[in-house]
Parts: sequence; C-alpha cells; structure tokens
Amino acid sequence: MRASSAAEKSKGQPAGVAVDTEAHPLRLLVLADDFAGFFRVQGDVQLLEDTALPRYHRAKLARFSPLSGNQAAIVDELGIHFVSMVSLQETLFIAQENVDSLKYSPADTFVVACEKFNLNNPDNTNLRIVEASSGRVAAQFVWKKSAKEGIRTLTWSPDESICLRLAPAESAN
Repeated sequence: MRASSAAEKSKGQPAGVAVDTEAHPLRLLVLADDFAGFFRVQGDVQLLEDTALPRYHRAKLARFSPLSGNQAAIVDELGIHFVSMVSLQETLFIAQENVDSLKYSPADTFVVACEKFNLNNPDNTNLRIVEASSGRVAAQFVWKKSAKEGIRTLTWSPDESICLRLAPAESAN
C-alpha cells in the first residue's frame, strides 16, 4: 500500500506516478496518539519530520484536501487549523470545539465538520459546511445522531454545483 501525498496531488498526478521529490517533496500528514505533524520522504526510504510546517499537539483528526492536496485541516480541542502546502503556513483557524468528524468536499472548496449532539443545547447546529478558504459557514444543520454519520449524509456532485443531504425521517414523537 502506498500513501498519497500533497506533492502528488498538487502536481495533478494520480497516485503511483513519479514526482520530482527534490522540487516537490512528498509529504505525509501523520496523526499519532498525541500530535499531528508533517513528514517528508527523503531518498527512497528515509522519513523526516518537516519542521517548516507546524506541529499540532492533542490533535484528533487530520486530512489533506483530496483533489489538489494544497491544504490540510487539523482538528484539535480548540478547533480546525488549515495549513497551506504552498506557503507552509497556517492560513486559517476556525474556533469550533468538540469536532468529531471532518471531510473535504470533492473539489476542496468546503469542509464538513460535525460535533457530538448536545442534549443541553438541542438547537445547536452541530453539522456545518464551511468554506475552506475563508471559514464562512455556507450551511448548518442540527444533527442528533453520531457525528460520523452526519458527514455521510452529504453527497456532492464532482464539481460541487450540487450538494444533497439525506435528512432523517421525522418521528411520531
């Protein structure tokens, strides 16, 4: 099995296609027990921590944008950190505690974030579609089931012109 990387995606190459690793190092986003960090592949077998990129302690989720690989999103107890693979800087932070699931849209324009439903605040919109470049909330919903299920209720067209949401049936209660 081969890990995909930001360099391959940013060059528009499918997984398995050779990329000039001197000009565009292969980067891996590693989520460990107590941190999320970036690593780069040097040579054929050496994996080095990429100290040019930030490291996030107590991170619980980490994702590369799937189409271009030009952005990564890291979730910790404070919120969502967005890191540019081009500038090697954190470019955006969204304060949103308790995010339990995160997924990019197919064209990297949006992230869908869901937190656990709070019985003490039943009107809290805990399922949000957020623009990945600005942090603007495009849509938000109350989701009472598992946060991981909430992410799966959205389906996008490849160009993101359409987003469908499967809504739970209203109960008799």
